[in-house]
Amino acid sequence: MTRSRYGLPGWTLHHNSDAWGFAQPAGVGEDEVRWSFWPLAAAWLVRHAWEHHDYTGDDTYLPLLDGVAEFCLAWLREMPDGTLGTSPSTSPENEYVAPDGRPTGIGVSATADLALIRALLEAASGNNSGTRPAEGRDNSGTLPAASRDTIGTRPAADRDIVDALNRVPRERVGADGRLAEWPDDVADAEPGHRHTSHLVGLFPGRSIDPDDTPELAEAARRTLDARGLESTGWALAWRIALRARLRDADDALAAIRRFLRPANDSAGVYRNLFCAHPPFQIDGNLGFTAGVAEMLLQSHRDEIHLLPCLPAEWAEGAFAGLRARGGVTVDATWSGGVPAEVRLVSDRDATVTVRSGSHTVQAKLQAGVPHVVEWPGRTASRR
Repeated sequence: MTRSRYGLPGWTLHHNSDAWGFAQPAGVGEDEVRWSFWPLAAAWLVRHAWEHHDYTGDDTYLPLLDGVAEFCLAWLREMPDGTLGTSPSTSPENEYVAPDGRPTGIGVSATADLALIRALLEAASGNNSGTRPAEGRDNSGTLPAASRDTIGTRPAADRDIVDALNRVPRERVGADGRLAEWPDDVADAEPGHRHTSHLVGLFPGRSIDPDDTPELAEAARRTLDARGLESTGWALAWRIALRARLRDADDALAAIRRFLRPANDSAGVYRNLFCAHPPFQIDGNLGFTAGVAEMLLQSHRDEIHLLPCLPAEWAEGAFAGLRARGGVTVDATWSGGVPAEVRLVSDRDATVTVRSGSHTVQAKLQAGVPHVVEWPGRTASRR
């Protein structure tokens, strides 16, 4: 399809690709381009392949990255300033005010495009950190050399990827203090728009982080504040996860409450807790559970971070069976907002850092052997 439609190598998908193999743009020629044309869906979807590897060590699906990286490299165009960008470009499904005063969804180098392409190329090159070099990473899911050999590390492809990563711009802060959605500062046609496509580097990506990139994190926070909570279920689920990455517990809880309101004609939940859109949108329900899990456990950095986004209302609690990258299953109880006991079981021998608040513990794990960390200030013990 990429060759017949674009004359480019590799493969990709568009918005509304489905299990029946439909990969063309949705509604082409009939509907608004702001949602019907988006040729980078594959760059988002194959993230599941390398995230699956991060959590399990299974490299079965990693070869999928090769063809998508090939397409993305060919899709990039040199801009007048020497950087690489995308054109045409959309930021699903938002519009901005064009110079003629009319709303438009088409532009050049939307932030979402570049963030997705950067993340994909970093994964394909073996640097899966987004914000830090890959060297020395043992729990965050850097692709092993044996796996990288299967996903396009031919010398020419390596050179192309390195060159592209040096020339594809990172996210930037706009003049209004929010994360810029486009390369130029433009006004939103719909200031409270439900989509937050340009925040993909915050979640599920890793290029925006409160510790590593605090200015970008604050800009993302201001973006979420400005967009508000009037939204559909799936977009609220994404807001929960975004707030979790920012560690904004009160705002994450507000999004949860908004998500769980009784259904009306566009959002909320039915009595059976199905997400209404209408009639039903499964990404709302699945995204909700992912967002709550992200509030309780994060592992996208070089550590297992416990209770990173815990609301005061959740001061007492427990969870069991959450997975951390590196193949670690985590059970935890907490009291007064502080972990009481943490149980780790790793799929393989590993040394991990466990963090909660300002306290960290190093735990040396043996494959399949439960390891209990007692909090706070006690030495880790195996039981």
